[in-house]
Amino acid sequence: MEGVEIFCNFKRSMKKNENEEKMVIGYLRTSTTLQSNRLKTDEDTIRKYCDLYKIELDTFYVDNGVSGGTFDRQEFNKMMNQVRQGNVEKIIITEL
Repeated sequence: MEGVEIFCNFKRSMKKNENEEKMVIGYLRTSTTLQSNRLKTDEDTIRKYCDLYKIELDTFYVDNGVSGGTFDRQEFNKMMNQVRQGNVEKIIITEL
């Protein structure tokens, strides 16, 4: 599907010491709050992609009005903490 990328694609496996599978996350970001309407469009695009490829999406992390020129993004950092903890299989984003 055009406009959607798999940011990380880790081998689907069980989390260490638990019987939970790793998460599939959607990540959304806009540079300004004036672009907020784009968030819904991008969310719908990711959901349709997941439906098409039968991917079970667990949650979204959303940074609204935060420049992509910095990694000092609250939701991005929360998401990356989940990656570092080994809880994430895939991060799905829309292509910019």
